[in-house]
Amino acid sequence: MMEDLVRSMISMLDTGNEEDICAKFQEFNKENARTFSFDIDAEYKKNLIRGIIDSLAMPRSSECHAQCLETLRILSREKFKLYTMAEREGVQILLRHAGLDIESVHEMEDKVTIEAQKCLCNLVFNSDAVQRICSSDSTCVEAVIARMKLYKGTDINADIKFFDMRLLFLLTALCSHIRPRFGNDVAALLLLLETLESTTQSDDCSETDNETIYHMMSDRDANLAMEVLKTLFNVSMGAKRGELDEEEETLYVQLGGICRALLLSKTSTDEKTEELQSHTVNLLTNMPNCCIQELTPECPDEGAAGGKMVHEIYLGRNIDAGIVLKQFLEKRLERGGKGCRLVESLTPILSALHAICKANKSIRKHLRNEILPPLRDASKLPEEGETIRNRLVRLMTNPSTDVKDLVADLLFVLCKENVDRLVKYTGYGNAAGLLCQLGLMAGGHGDGDYSTDEESDTEEYLEVRNKINPITGRVEEDKPDPTEGWTEEQKEFHANQLANMFDKLSREGVIQPMKVGPDGRPVPIEEAVHQIELPAESSDLSDVD
Repeated sequence: MMEDLVRSMISMLDTGNEEDICAKFQEFNKENARTFSFDIDAEYKKNLIRGIIDSLAMPRSSECHAQCLETLRILSREKFKLYTMAEREGVQILLRHAGLDIESVHEMEDKVTIEAQKCLCNLVFNSDAVQRICSSDSTCVEAVIARMKLYKGTDINADIKFFDMRLLFLLTALCSHIRPRFGNDVAALLLLLETLESTTQSDDCSETDNETIYHMMSDRDANLAMEVLKTLFNVSMGAKRGELDEEEETLYVQLGGICRALLLSKTSTDEKTEELQSHTVNLLTNMPNCCIQELTPECPDEGAAGGKMVHEIYLGRNIDAGIVLKQFLEKRLERGGKGCRLVESLTPILSALHAICKANKSIRKHLRNEILPPLRDASKLPEEGETIRNRLVRLMTNPSTDVKDLVADLLFVLCKENVDRLVKYTGYGNAAGLLCQLGLMAGGHGDGDYSTDEESDTEEYLEVRNKINPITGRVEEDKPDPTEGWTEEQKEFHANQLANMFDKLSREGVIQPMKVGPDGRPVPIEEAVHQIELPAESSDLSDVD
């Protein structure tokens, strides 16, 4: 029974030698490698944790400490009853073994350090008290930053780097007050960027598909990169996107190049590659324009870039990253989903593409040609079919406000915020929600600053343009007149009935008759009528008998 084993472990810590302690704890660790909940008497568990903490404070062998820390890590998976693990003394002991006491950042024993790091990650995730100790009452964050300075030029175990970044991610995610310490510390951000950039600089070979050249990345590097990306996302939330000083701009320009390299990286599996791309996309949603511009480096020689062949040069720039982003969007659209799953799947890439297309002319033009190519067949509704345009237009009426607004915003930017062009590709009915919000129901342009160009309509479209119903966005067949053969009396009778029905619905608040106001937004007709200035009556009329 587990309680018998625990009792013997407690006894062994008091009386046993290191060899016996290692053997007993190793037995527990093997039996519970995948255990996440422990049916142990609370007093036994408390005594075991106290015994382990006391043992870790004593000068024992690395193997003995490693086995004790592994047991502590397994016990720390359980959210409640963490006992002395979550007290300041216990956390300080773990920080010292993890090399995250500011005085001991150079002291690392791979197995001991890694087990202590894992235990701290579990505790930070499960305990508010440990979050406070690590973020405010200790030098944990400063110690991680200090150790990051050793990454370059020092042979530090890759797992130690990974769990350093995992701990930093958890602290920045769960303790919002420490984010500004990074956002305002260019030196700390630069260390994160150097760590991230190191994952893209291995000598692994490249792989080419029909459109893009990819750099092959090991899973170890990909895992580290994703932890750094998540940390950078946390600390860049709310970061200023307007005026940057020279130092900040240099940093974001460097980050843009790294994000591009990550988008053009592949790992051992498609699933991990998509996960890496997903975290890169998330970070791009927080980035200023100077970062986004680096996704498309200049390529004056259209046959080469950096000594390597590239597949896509557009307007003198390499747009391979734009191709990857479009492919990522297509995967998410094909996967579909409903409710929260759809929102979580689509909002990051839609938000990122909206910002990228506003800031990066090359990617916007490329995506417009891919998503909104010149129209040839206007016989179907814009939402009918399986092209990327059809899928996006269908989402313009999705129940999720987040999704439909982001889709509409993206398509509007691809149309250079031109209302007529948007209506042409989506139909007025699908675009009405966005146009209402922007005050553009009467037509016009948005506030974006875009170069002017002429529409390049196909001959097929020009032939049927005048027959297209602007509401539905397709050519409608002529429909027979439903009043054909009616007498004038019948027409008047049905017209009165219809008017009475509308009046009843209006009075009961089911519908509200509207008209487009001067600001391009709908206003109630009653309000519009009240705003009409009636001509002043002639003073002569008051004297008429």
